[in-house]
Amino acid sequence: MKIPEHSTIIAPASLHLALYQKILAQYGGTFNIEVITLSAFLQRYAQQPEYSDFEQIYRFREALQAIDPENVFSTSRKDPAFLRACLNFLKDAQYEGIDTFPDDTKKEQDLKSILDILNTIDLPEKTESELIYPNLDSVYILPQEYGTADRRRIRRLIDAGAHWLGNNTAPIKAYYSAANARRQAQLAADLIIQNDWEAEDIFIALSDPKDLAVLTQMLENRGIPYTALSAHKDVQAAKQWAALLRWIRQPDEKQFRQLLHALYPSDLFLEEVLDQFPETFPDFEKTLPPYEENVFIDEFSYARLQDLTARARDWRKTHPLNWDIHHLDQAAADIQAILPATDDNRRCFARIETLIQEAMPYLHEPEDLDPLIDAVENISDAGMPSTISGVLIGTRSQISSLRPITFLLGATAARFPAYQQYTGIFNEAYYAKTSLPALADRLEEQRQQLFHVLSQPEQFIAIVPEYDYQSAELQPSSELEHWMGQTAHFVSLHEYDTYSPPAFTLSQKTAEELFFPDHSLHGSVSRFETFANCPLKHYLQYGLRLREERDQTDLRIRGSLLHRILEQTAKVYGSHYAEITEKELQTFVDHEFEWVLQTFPSSAYWLTAQKNEVMSDLTAIFTQLAAFESEWHMRIDAQEHKIRQTIVKDGYTISFTGYIDRIDASETSFCVFDYKTGSRTLRKADFESGRSLQLAVYTVAYQQECGKLPVGAFYITLSTSPEEEIGVKSSYNSKKNIWQPVEEASLQEKFRMSFTANGWTFQDLSTYADNVNRFKSSKGLPSFETMRSQQEEILSSIGDEIRTGNIKPDHAAGACTFCPYRPICRNAEQEVSKPSRLKEE
Repeated sequence: MKIPEHSTIIAPASLHLALYQKILAQYGGTFNIEVITLSAFLQRYAQQPEYSDFEQIYRFREALQAIDPENVFSTSRKDPAFLRACLNFLKDAQYEGIDTFPDDTKKEQDLKSILDILNTIDLPEKTESELIYPNLDSVYILPQEYGTADRRRIRRLIDAGAHWLGNNTAPIKAYYSAANARRQAQLAADLIIQNDWEAEDIFIALSDPKDLAVLTQMLENRGIPYTALSAHKDVQAAKQWAALLRWIRQPDEKQFRQLLHALYPSDLFLEEVLDQFPETFPDFEKTLPPYEENVFIDEFSYARLQDLTARARDWRKTHPLNWDIHHLDQAAADIQAILPATDDNRRCFARIETLIQEAMPYLHEPEDLDPLIDAVENISDAGMPSTISGVLIGTRSQISSLRPITFLLGATAARFPAYQQYTGIFNEAYYAKTSLPALADRLEEQRQQLFHVLSQPEQFIAIVPEYDYQSAELQPSSELEHWMGQTAHFVSLHEYDTYSPPAFTLSQKTAEELFFPDHSLHGSVSRFETFANCPLKHYLQYGLRLREERDQTDLRIRGSLLHRILEQTAKVYGSHYAEITEKELQTFVDHEFEWVLQTFPSSAYWLTAQKNEVMSDLTAIFTQLAAFESEWHMRIDAQEHKIRQTIVKDGYTISFTGYIDRIDASETSFCVFDYKTGSRTLRKADFESGRSLQLAVYTVAYQQECGKLPVGAFYITLSTSPEEEIGVKSSYNSKKNIWQPVEEASLQEKFRMSFTANGWTFQDLSTYADNVNRFKSSKGLPSFETMRSQQEEILSSIGDEIRTGNIKPDHAAGACTFCPYRPICRNAEQEVSKPSRLKEE
């Protein structure tokens, strides 16, 4: 493309640098050639409008104040989006000299009454067609996909002697398809390499802006330089102003949270205070009572909340947030004080100041801020680069003859040709009832413009994906196929991905320093089970000590609550705890919720529902436990009994502690019980792999302590399951239905007798249990003597493996279900079968 000397070039601002690069290459300088945008060029010949489009929105609002309340659009008369739609339509109407509008239906009649009022306000478009241009023979227009208004302006410039700047010869075309958008980007990058094309000769147009990230990745992997022309981004100044103006408009909790994120991102602790104590908004005046032991929040977390509420009170005193519509200058000063002084922010801040100055005459009430908020929120920075090099990446609308080789990516049927049509209130059906240009004419004009633009490069390459990332088929564009004169040729690609999953490794030296201070491994029994289930979780929880985030809705709290109440009732009533009345049980439940209900009043509804559910659960659990206890003839000897055990190894020791939920005993024997919220079955494989050690370790430790004979160790499940009863039977022989009445007493008895304890049976239980069938044990579990030596071998094996530095996310089945660390291991996790840690004999 040859650029004429002593000329004026009209082109979008995003292509100015590329144009100067072209001019510099042709002439070695740019002194006798002017590059300008269309709007800037037209301002030379048009009278400066008295009001901007933004001010016209406010003028429209004022003009519609007295509209009939019965008008269906009366509620929209202050809506910036509705007013903007009216403004855009009236621009077209006044340019074409149209002042009569459709009125066939009630809706059209109401809209006409609004347009008749607004049409009395003259817009610049009303006299635009009367502008007289001088001879424009030295003016050249870069072909682009222009909008409706700009197309009619360009027609008048062409009529006045301006020329199109570009190629008139048909380009060389190539049409490819790839599996998906990633392969599409890979193919484009590979074609550049294979053909040894210069990066400065290439422009890549994206039909979908979301494809930019994968395209740049492919270019970077191949060392191809590039520049993205219009990477739109949000500007911090606009975000801060929008949040502040919305706060002035409606200072409620929702807007306060938005204000925090925009203006005070380092003070987001206030959100946590609001989450816990929303009733303190807006002054944060709350002093928390002293801590009382409970299952909902631990003392450390509560102390942190106390600190946060105190900080929130202090913060609010130093941040009055008392801006209003009459003192926006103070708001501007406050934003300037915290806004980073970047070019983007300075440019955006100046634009917003202009908007505020234009809005000031119309600001009387907080709701008058709506158009200003709307305008500020719609500010985005095109992010035009200050320098360009390599491949240019932009949109279809930026295709031109500046680069001889152009790629168009993603032009599927859904995105190509994508002609502009009117939607919303002033849709094509409404336009069809006016004397404005017909849809068919506008579509044909766009079609001619589009393919004129696509013909500008010397070589045009279209690449389309055949499927999206969800494997849904994407249809090709028939219009693109027709213009290309061919269908897409599929190219199969294999990507040599250098990506590897994250590796989790730890040297033995670091493992010993982290886990074996003073050559001793300390911990609970559950710690060893955690390692057996997943070494990485053990490392994160017990090595790095990452705190697990928990709140009041955590399902494990329910189990702790049931356990706690069960323990308290047993302390008070002994073996007869399950026989207490519902009223007595309610007293225990109420006590557990009393402090937390007073401290967290905003959670009262949820907490009350939980209290009722806990009471219902306990009533059912106690019904079953009462039947069990009546048949069980050991006394409750201890609860939450602390045990200690030490294993001496070569070079280090293993010492651990634990708490046995319940120990029942006679003069010569004892039985260990461990409460579990969900159903739990002890399996031999789980014991031998180290995943189920608690019952074994607790039993051995207590036997060493008391010297009595263990008869068993069992899980007690603190949950119940509904019982089914057949209500009707069908007899196919007699062809009659036999109704079986459901006896409530029988169903209750069946429910009472359904309780079972699962675990380890070491001795004959018939001496202490009237119904030994309540005690279930899996096949193959070893005797107590064998288990005692095996549990030490298993613990030693786990200790040795921890010492080697194994922190791989190789987990047992089901270990990830409730794991809080899944975002850390990501796709490196691997489910494996956990082998036995016992040496084969």
